[in-house]
Amino acid sequence: MMTNPFVRYSEKKLLFTGLFATIIGSVLAAHFYTRYDGVLDAHTVSELKYYMPFLDNVINVFCLSLVLYGIGKYINRKTRGVDILTVVLISRIPLYIFPLFQIGGYLDEITKKLLPAAGNAFELNITGIEMIFLLVFALVYFAALALFIVLLRYGFAVASNVKSVKHWVLFAFGILVAEILSKLIFLTLN
Repeated sequence: MMTNPFVRYSEKKLLFTGLFATIIGSVLAAHFYTRYDGVLDAHTVSELKYYMPFLDNVINVFCLSLVLYGIGKYINRKTRGVDILTVVLISRIPLYIFPLFQIGGYLDEITKKLLPAAGNAFELNITGIEMIFLLVFALVYFAALALFIVLLRYGFAVASNVKSVKHWVLFAFGILVAEILSKLIFLTLN
């Protein structure tokens, strides 16, 4: 069973760790041509300005923090912005594993092979090793996404003193709203 870091560690330690991890995640993304172009997604790209992953993470953290802070305040007037920010920063750490799958451009190469066969599984032109790589990648990324949600849930529960099913429905709705908001911002910037 996973220990709840928001109960175990101090706010300052968590905030510093979250900021540090976000910087490291952004550097990795810049180095391995990865965009975090949504609260819940990441994609490889062929060209990338070095600052873009940093901006991506700022936008994603802002959108998720803003929406969850609003919901947290609705649930409990004592919800603090710094607590929600810390929760968001810590919860995003598992997502920073994504760029490591792009080492050597291997994921991008496989993706380019898959695009012409979109919609027709019989035209796949990838090897067994590439298929295994994609399967491992998918499993790891879905596990990272699940861990992101679990950490977000643990932290939000502590920061906002969530008690009822209604609050959890608002929380889930808030994640979707933050995803849509971030996508709208990215569409505007691109």
